Amino acid sequence: MEKYLSHYSALKHWNFPLAHQYFNEKLDHSPQQYLVRDVKARSYKKEISTHVCTKNLPKNSFVKLDNEQKIVSPQLMFLQLASTLDIIETIILGYLLCAYPEGIFSKSLIGKSQLIKYVSSTNLSHKKKALRALKYVQEGANSIMEIFVAMLLNLPNALGGLSIPGGVLNYKVELDDLSARAIKKKNLYIDYCFPNQKIGYEYQGVFHNQTIDEDSNRKMALKRMGYEIVTITKTQLYDENKLRLWLTDAAKTNRKKIRIRTDKYMKYFNRIIELLPKPDFD
Repeated sequence: MEKYLSHYSALKHWNFPLAHQYFNEKLDHSPQQYLVRDVKARSYKKEISTHVCTKNLPKNSFVKLDNEQKIVSPQLMFLQLASTLDIIETIILGYLLCAYPEGIFSKSLIGKSQLIKYVSSTNLSHKKKALRALKYVQEGANSIMEIFVAMLLNLPNALGGLSIPGGVLNYKVELDDLSARAIKKKNLYIDYCFPNQKIGYEYQGVFHNQTIDEDSNRKMALKRMGYEIVTITKTQLYDENKLRLWLTDAAKTNRKKIRIRTDKYMKYFNRIIELLPKPDFD
């Protein structure tokens, strides 16, 4: 009977570095997980978790590796993991899978449209939740913290966000000649940018890798190109009162009136905060 590496065992194999960082505890402590297509192939060994799926699946659901090991595709893996996660966790997973694996000049292993196309073609449980989550996923993250900044600004009020439309992850800004010569770069990338308003938001962790001089020159170059840059620090992100103050200011900067008319806002806002990486993560 054939078996396929699945769920977190599949995630451990596929090249999704940010997802590996975020789900590291589950990857380290989950048993080996397999998908089988027949109930008779189920394993009852303690160290193995077997998932049975007898439903028809799209052709691109499985992949054979060089060592002849078989594994579920990233698309099916997303749907499998979505069945074990809540809506906010599923949105985070989507962001992580559609992120840059090796920096902004690398190519993501899978795109949002591929995930939507696959999930839409299946008849598996949690399909509705997965598609709802993908509606809010944005491609092109380069760090886990960028994802949380994007969600807090972009998600609808009913999912804990400010519902500010038009944001883009790692937005490319082409510099003029003087700015390019000054900072020795032709382009700069803004963590989360609203191009129409020319407002950018950037996470600045404890171990921020730019000097004060470099940071100042960067902001000056972006200002010269018409962009206002707002930073959010780790302290602001992890302290609820400071974060709410920062979000109020962000809404004002974006000329977004906060009119939250749903009691779901605080529930999901708190859930987003709960799902931040542990404070020792930067």
